Amino acid sequence: MPRFSAADGIELHYLEESPAGGGTGAPPLVMLPGWSMSAGAFRAQLGHFGQSRRCIALDPRSHGASTDTTSGNDYATLAGDVAALVAHLGLGRIALMAWSFGSVAAWEFVARQGTEALSSLIIIDEPPAPMLGGPEDWTSIKPADVAAFQRDGLVSDAAKRALFEGIARHYYPDDPAEAEWFASLADGCPHWAALLYNADGMFADCRAAARAADAALPTLTFIGDYAAERALPYMARELPGTQTAVLPGHSMHITHPGAFNARLESFLADAEERAGQAASSQA
Repeated sequence: MPRFSAADGIELHYLEESPAGGGTGAPPLVMLPGWSMSAGAFRAQLGHFGQSRRCIALDPRSHGASTDTTSGNDYATLAGDVAALVAHLGLGRIALMAWSFGSVAAWEFVARQGTEALSSLIIIDEPPAPMLGGPEDWTSIKPADVAAFQRDGLVSDAAKRALFEGIARHYYPDDPAEAEWFASLADGCPHWAALLYNADGMFADCRAAARAADAALPTLTFIGDYAAERALPYMARELPGTQTAVLPGHSMHITHPGAFNARLESFLADAEERAGQAASSQA
């Protein structure tokens, strides 16, 4: 299993798919999973985009096959771990894609490394301030739901497993094998680490970094259809330079990989064509 050491010595695991012969020279695609989930959540993207570019999906610390640790279970540290991964693999400028609370780490990366470190930014169904804002804003968590979620779903590994089994049955009501696979993606994150990451993500405020990316980078935000009524006006008002795509559910890259990959492929091709044109005009 490919591994590397973070700045504090913690060993982290990642998955990688790359085309034979090195590909087209397109920027590498680095992917960050959502809360509690492992890099395997991007199996459909690794298989598809790994045919044309270098693709890496990271297991955050205390997730998947990465080392369990009591230190650094937060999204600012994860942003630093992404920078260490980029340096370890010599990736240069990357296209960074993050799902759900993993998006907090992506925005932290922008805040710490600057937009110059990225060729593009892709966010999967997460607002920049998950629990902050007024009734007109796009938020993903209601304060009234927080206590029950923490109390009932994160008191033990068994309770956390039951939580994800319920989510998996919702996505795959007629496919027990796929439901078990989905639930197993969260098994590598112990409940105590999930609690820390969840608290950090809930209270994040990444609006400044999101605005910086919106102004300087090709950006794309996938929005779950359940949130579109509030999310689309919010994006048009607050992040007008960001492209949006609405697809079913919160895990559309897993449950609807064909539509997701097609939209992402179009976005990346357009972003890279524009970057090539800009480079040619400056030559």
